[in-house]
Amino acid sequence: MNIATISATAIRIPVERATAFSTRVVGHREYVLVTVESDSGVVGTGYTYAGTTGGIWLRDAVTALIAPVIHGRKVAAIDECWEIVYRELLLLG
Repeated sequence: MNIATISATAIRIPVERATAFSTRVVGHREYVLVTVESDSGVVGTGYTYAGTTGGIWLRDAVTALIAPVIHGRKVAAIDECWEIVYRELLLLG
């Protein structure tokens, strides 16, 4: 099975009650959902927390930087994909 499609969606979830910190007020939290589909139709979805302003940036990074370098690789090659993504993003911080 190979990776056929990778999609990312940024979502913003409001918190029930805003929380104030020393430098800001948090009224929502952002997450990115990533869905990977194999060429045989198996689908997996994961998510990550993206702070309060990073959802769109992270979604775009998955779409433009990560998806192209792992598209077509074996679904089970997790370590290999991790290494490829790590090397691809290393200089971006």
